[in-house]
Amino acid sequence: MIKPTIAFIGAGAVGTCLAYWLKQAAYPLAGIASRSYASAQQAVECLEIPILSIENACRAADILFITTPDREIASVITHLSNTQSLHKGMIVAHTSGAHAADLLAIAHNYGAHIMSFHPLQSFTKPGEKLVSLKNCVFALEGDTYALAAGTQIAKELGGQPVIIQENQKALYHAGACAASNYFVSVLHLAISLLMTAGFSKAVAQSALLPLVHGTLKNIEENGVTEALTGPISRGDTTTVTAHIDAIGEFCPSLLPLYQQLGIYTTTIADQRASITANQAQILLKILSPNIIKDTPS
Repeated sequence: MIKPTIAFIGAGAVGTCLAYWLKQAAYPLAGIASRSYASAQQAVECLEIPILSIENACRAADILFITTPDREIASVITHLSNTQSLHKGMIVAHTSGAHAADLLAIAHNYGAHIMSFHPLQSFTKPGEKLVSLKNCVFALEGDTYALAAGTQIAKELGGQPVIIQENQKALYHAGACAASNYFVSVLHLAISLLMTAGFSKAVAQSALLPLVHGTLKNIEENGVTEALTGPISRGDTTTVTAHIDAIGEFCPSLLPLYQQLGIYTTTIADQRASITANQAQILLKILSPNIIKDTPS
């Protein structure tokens, strides 16, 4: 079976990584295009493929991946349309997690197929060690023909394809952001609390990382709900109250976030039945941001 020829527009972290692993999977790569020659040059040093113009990358491809920043996708596809570079039967895909395939809808006017092809992974900067896509989930959305090709590519990269609907794309991306971006925010909150307690920033981070690694291992082995530990999972209202009092006294600006996280954590503890319904109600009352506590002026 002859594999389709693939080209890229966008020589950043996602495009370089995806191109590298597709080459390892024996997909023929026509080349890569970028508005920045410097980034294209850096990519080809890793990939050993030609630098093409945007138009020629499109014309040479059976499958064209647009791996630019999200804000540039619409202008790229419009440019390809204006220059008559799109052709019948080709597949045009973007790798945005937030946008649906319909951002590329103009390609249908040329008989092309479209999809969004999003690897659920954090990518390093170009020039750094490329992340592996093995066991990575690929969220796919688009027309039937394109999805069949996208599914095959994801599998050959050692990943797991998951097809979602157009109206689910924003919700999917919100979940990905919660897991990655908000994880950073929660860790920042934890470091801030330790720093208020007298730790240096460096020591606070090094102190928390083993705890985080242990939690992730527990999640991997037992699942998210069963990995929950701590005072809320035990219904320890005395400790939670002490937390709230201390945060309210020493760093009150962090209290609303702690309370909201505590409320959500209470629902998890309730779901796994590690606390009684009465304990859950007491915790929710304690954690309610509507309860005004006396704090030093």
